[in-house]
Amino acid sequence: MAQIAGLRRATAPVAIDILEKIVLPALHMGIPDKLPPLGEDDLENIRKGTDLFAVMVDVVPFAHPAQEGGFLGSFAPDDMTTPYADRQNLELGKGDWVGLNPQRLRPLLDKFDPNRLLLAFEKFVDYVGKQPGVPRLGEVSRALAETTARAILDLRSAIGALGAGTMLVFRLLPPP
Repeated sequence: MAQIAGLRRATAPVAIDILEKIVLPALHMGIPDKLPPLGEDDLENIRKGTDLFAVMVDVVPFAHPAQEGGFLGSFAPDDMTTPYADRQNLELGKGDWVGLNPQRLRPLLDKFDPNRLLLAFEKFVDYVGKQPGVPRLGEVSRALAETTARAILDLRSAIGALGAGTMLVFRLLPPP
């Protein structure tokens, strides 16, 4: 219900793996002041044509701590619960509904500025283009960076619509 009430526009659904590997890490990354050196594996990913925004999210250290190994890389076990009043255990491996504490993300979302994220990406593209061993970059797509910024804004709207004592709910499907 928060999604319906919180979104001001219709957006395409974001796959949970994109949420886990790109969107939430970009939120934890914040806006970098300086960019770290690129390793050989980063250069190889660039040579293979990996989207530069995905490389940026992988390379830039998090400014805001994340829950290593937690659900979506952001939520610790104590941030998670079952949405069923008559159950106390989560069965994530079997596929289940999981309730998440939205307060975990609220401070990061309140500080998020999509324009600053996109400017940081442009600086990263320029930085990558000046690195030795990087092939000449053609036109670089901003699509993933823009989609990530919109997804974070939509997440902020959805969480902003949640009242006290409410949770985000995800449906996990069982493995095939």
